[in-house]
Amino acid sequence: MNAFVRARVFGIPLPGRPAPWDRCQLRVHYAAGEPDAESRDTGLLAPVASHGARPVVVLIPGMNIPCSSYGWLAHHLVESGFVAVTYDHVESPLPGFEGFGPGLDVDALRPGVDAAPCSTVLHPLLESLKRVNNQELKGCLDLNQVVLFGHSAGGTSALFSAGWFPEIRGVATYGAHAGVSTMLGHPPGTVLPVHGQVPTLLIGGDADGVVKSSSQRYGTDGGPTDLLERTFTEALKGTGHGMVILRGGQHLMPCHPFDPSLGRGFLEPNVSNDDSTRALLADLLVAFTHRCTGGPDTLEGLLTKHEKTITQMELM
Repeated sequence: MNAFVRARVFGIPLPGRPAPWDRCQLRVHYAAGEPDAESRDTGLLAPVASHGARPVVVLIPGMNIPCSSYGWLAHHLVESGFVAVTYDHVESPLPGFEGFGPGLDVDALRPGVDAAPCSTVLHPLLESLKRVNNQELKGCLDLNQVVLFGHSAGGTSALFSAGWFPEIRGVATYGAHAGVSTMLGHPPGTVLPVHGQVPTLLIGGDADGVVKSSSQRYGTDGGPTDLLERTFTEALKGTGHGMVILRGGQHLMPCHPFDPSLGRGFLEPNVSNDDSTRALLADLLVAFTHRCTGGPDTLEGLLTKHEKTITQMELM
């Protein structure tokens, strides 16, 4: 039987959020079977029943990046044996700012605030997936095996939220770190510890123009990977973590296609369309997700194979 990568779209409420930022649109990407007479009319294809329940990867977007920019990655994940979830959410995390975002509660990161998830989306998203798994995509999702992938601010959201959810088995990020802005009241150069840690893979690029241009937010004047490296050495404890820095990797590399009319793409005016680096990022995410969910552990072999493309790597 041929399998097709398909997506179902769902609207979900975000309880406690003020209107009009109290809803979110999910896309659940999955492997579907051949169309039948009904699906030819509706376009709704059922999951391949013989695949059973598959681990779930939730892709958490960066600021002002639509979920369509991660569609290529969602397709790759489905073809690699997972269910992938993306979402679009319009939010206003700071006065005067409104746009696509991960659902980031910056107040949860202020000094003296009791530790809590900084994501306003993750809990209602996981609850809504239970409904989807019981109804529209019955038995397709293994919701006890969830991995988060966060890009940029979405990585911040993943790092500081995953530990509150026992079903989350791992976190991978790109272009993200645990540094916090001085605008929130933190001393310059503050890197917060990550609460309730799960295995974490920090991925970055040594040509990240957005992180480098944002260093003043954190009271630092370091390079594009300094806060990422400090996150690995200072914010993560225990074992099961890793850090990979890609040679020539830019901040917006995971976005394909990238919409230059949104976000801060002007900080990287010559964004590389390097398919090989993007493919390596996808393969790293697949290998890490397998490692976290009981699949074949190929991560170290993949790193060795691509060591010329990686400027720094470390596993612990």
